[in-house]
Amino acid sequence: MTVNLFDVNYYRALNPDLVRAGLTTDAQLVSHFEKFGANEGRAFSPFVNLDFYRAGNPDLAAAGLNTNLQAFYHLQSYGVADGRRFSYGLNTPFYGAVNPDLALAGINNNEQRFEHFRAFGLNDGRASAENFNVRYYLDANPDLRAAGFNYLQAFQHYVTSGFREGRPAVPGGSTPPPPQGEPGNNPGAAFNVDVLTGTRNFNEFVGFNDRDDYYRFSLQLPSAFILSLDSTTAPVGVALYQDTNSNGQIDSNEYVSGSQRTASSGGSASLSYNLGAGTYFVRLQPDSQGRNTNYSLGLTANNTRDGLIDAGLLNGSRTFNEFVGRSDREDFYRFVLGSPSNFRLTLNGTTANVDVDLYVDTNGNGQIDSNEYVSGSQRTASSGGSASFSRSLGADTYFVVVSTGSSSNSNYTLNIATV
Repeated sequence: MTVNLFDVNYYRALNPDLVRAGLTTDAQLVSHFEKFGANEGRAFSPFVNLDFYRAGNPDLAAAGLNTNLQAFYHLQSYGVADGRRFSYGLNTPFYGAVNPDLALAGINNNEQRFEHFRAFGLNDGRASAENFNVRYYLDANPDLRAAGFNYLQAFQHYVTSGFREGRPAVPGGSTPPPPQGEPGNNPGAAFNVDVLTGTRNFNEFVGFNDRDDYYRFSLQLPSAFILSLDSTTAPVGVALYQDTNSNGQIDSNEYVSGSQRTASSGGSASLSYNLGAGTYFVRLQPDSQGRNTNYSLGLTANNTRDGLIDAGLLNGSRTFNEFVGRSDREDFYRFVLGSPSNFRLTLNGTTANVDVDLYVDTNGNGQIDSNEYVSGSQRTASSGGSASFSRSLGADTYFVVVSTGSSSNSNYTLNIATV
């Protein structure tokens, strides 16, 4: 059978920006997850970690399943049934082996074991993996008990931060090494992000006993790259490297100039570069005192064109004052509609003829393909004139291209809005 892994209430609660944007119904949230949320790395279940699943199952990438959404569908249809690991705190074959009463109750396959753990077993405090026993974890960590944690909250604490902090989680007082999927302490053990398209998010930990976290990603096309680092409780440094000789290591001449940043405690840091195709490493380190901290890392690559301006989820009006001309013939913008909307585009403030076109990313590949032009959307603003376009659009990702075919330079003002 196919297990339903998507928890719409959990997705709603952990992504309040979607509710603020008017995505409130179950159908809207499911649609957003399938179109955008999965590949953005948004949390959708306390029991499933798609980064962990992909890292521990390299055969998925070998079979061409490179995105989170593809991994999600594979896990629902096959991975749970196969007994594959998809969480730091749950191993369904192990759960069946240490709880023999399940078989006596007719619970004999991995899908049934997962459903039992999710509905009953966790609340019963049952052991769920070689490295995790929720009853013991709560007993051995008095600060969690003092905070009033129940078993579900204790499970969530372990899979998001507890195992990285080395907290005791099994009888004997020590925690086995983290399962596969943890960013390693050297380039050879880096977390393999694989081909980076769109946005990937990671919630991890560095500190006294975990001095380095490495991530490796590749770009197949020149891309506008953005790194964001926040949610820290102590300073964290980050730097970017390019593996120019493809030896899988960081050599002395491979630091990307100017990429060193530090997120202060409670602060943030960001990088923005136009990068060429190749393999890259991101390195994160705690401060010189090795103070422990969780962190949130976001990696984004927009490879439609260098210099893509990402307007994000459009809900209301956005205005851009930009330039096209001899040295900059095209400007690219991307925006997302989370639900069917009445859309309006206006272009004015020109001193030469400027064209504008609209495209819809129907296949979700982050590119403008030949069949994705929105019919009838081309407009031209003459020198000193304006152009506008209005139509009803579906929930999807869209691109706006502003261009000039002349040798004249022109500033312009672009407004895009939902009305």
